[in-house]
Amino acid sequence: MVKKLTEQEKRDRKVTTVVLKIRKFEKQHSEDIVKSACYRYNKAIQDRKSAEKDIKEAEERLDRAKRRLK
Repeated sequence: MVKKLTEQEKRDRKVTTVVLKIRKFEKQHSEDIVKSACYRYNKAIQDRKSAEKDIKEAEERLDRAKRRLK
Protein backbone atom coordinates (compact mmCIF):
# COMPACT_ATOMS: atom_id res chain seq x y z
CA MET A 1 0.00 0.00 0.00
CA VAL A 2 1.32 3.41 -0.97
CA LYS A 3 1.42 6.22 1.59
CA LYS A 4 -0.34 9.38 0.48
CA LEU A 5 2.07 12.33 0.62
CA THR A 6 1.15 15.50 2.45
CA GLU A 7 1.32 18.84 0.69
CA GLN A 8 4.52 19.67 2.60
CA GLU A 9 6.17 16.40 1.53
CA LYS A 10 5.18 17.04 -2.10
CA ARG A 11 6.63 20.54 -1.89
CA ASP A 12 9.84 19.24 -0.31
CA ARG A 13 10.29 16.76 -3.16
CA LYS A 14 9.78 19.46 -5.76
CA VAL A 15 12.28 21.74 -4.01
CA THR A 16 14.80 18.90 -3.89
CA THR A 17 14.31 18.31 -7.63
CA VAL A 18 14.94 21.99 -8.39
CA VAL A 19 18.04 22.03 -6.18
CA LEU A 20 19.41 19.02 -8.07
CA LYS A 21 18.81 20.82 -11.37
CA ILE A 22 20.62 23.89 -10.05
CA ARG A 23 23.57 21.71 -9.05
CA LYS A 24 23.70 20.39 -12.62
CA PHE A 25 23.90 24.00 -13.83
CA GLU A 26 26.78 24.60 -11.42
CA LYS A 27 28.71 21.81 -13.12
CA GLN A 28 28.34 23.62 -16.45
CA HIS A 29 28.59 27.23 -15.17
CA SER A 30 30.35 28.95 -12.30
CA GLU A 31 28.62 29.36 -8.95
CA ASP A 32 28.59 33.13 -9.42
CA ILE A 33 26.61 32.86 -12.66
CA VAL A 34 24.07 30.50 -11.11
CA LYS A 35 23.62 32.83 -8.11
CA SER A 36 23.18 35.81 -10.42
CA ALA A 37 20.58 33.94 -12.46
CA CYS A 38 18.65 32.98 -9.32
CA TYR A 39 18.77 36.57 -8.11
CA ARG A 40 17.50 37.90 -11.45
CA TYR A 41 14.73 35.30 -11.48
CA ASN A 42 13.59 36.32 -7.99
CA LYS A 43 13.80 40.00 -8.92
CA ALA A 44 11.70 39.40 -12.06
CA ILE A 45 9.03 37.66 -10.01
CA GLN A 46 8.94 40.54 -7.51
CA ASP A 47 8.77 43.11 -10.31
CA ARG A 48 5.90 41.24 -11.99
CA LYS A 49 3.94 41.02 -8.73
CA SER A 50 4.55 44.71 -8.08
CA ALA A 51 3.36 45.62 -11.58
CA GLU A 52 0.23 43.49 -11.18
CA LYS A 53 -0.50 45.21 -7.86
CA ASP A 54 0.00 48.64 -9.46
CA ILE A 55 -2.36 47.73 -12.30
CA LYS A 56 -5.01 46.55 -9.85
CA GLU A 57 -4.73 49.76 -7.81
CA ALA A 58 -4.91 51.89 -10.96
CA GLU A 59 -8.02 50.04 -12.14
CA GLU A 60 -9.65 50.59 -8.74
CA ARG A 61 -8.83 54.32 -8.88
CA LEU A 62 -10.26 54.47 -12.41
CA ASP A 63 -13.47 52.76 -11.28
CA ARG A 64 -13.82 55.22 -8.37
CA ALA A 65 -13.25 58.15 -10.73
CA LYS A 66 -15.88 56.83 -13.16
CA ARG A 67 -18.40 56.48 -10.32
CA ARG A 68 -17.77 60.09 -9.26
CA LEU A 69 -18.44 61.31 -12.81
CA LYS A 70 -21.86 59.66 -12.93
